Amino acid sequence: MFGLVALAAFAWLWVLSATPLDPPNWVRILGLVFLPIGLLGAVVTGIAGLRGARGWAVFGLVAAGLTIVAFIVLNIRFSERHGYRG
Repeated sequence: MFGLVALAAFAWLWVLSATPLDPPNWVRILGLVFLPIGLLGAVVTGIAGLRGARGWAVFGLVAAGLTIVAFIVLNIRFSERHGYRG
């Protein structure tokens, strides 16, 4: 479940970055606060769940991993598009 929360928060981040949508700051924050909550929750519950409901635990960990990879790819593409160098 937490992995899906992280993916949903990433989708919101993508919408904010890749589209002309410009919501108020409180809406941005409300959506993005779930990114670290989802990632941390997926890792903690995934590791704990490996002893029991193994399928759901692996699913959550994979979703968290996909979120991290997608976040890195979005960051690289955004940096290239706007000329940032690190």
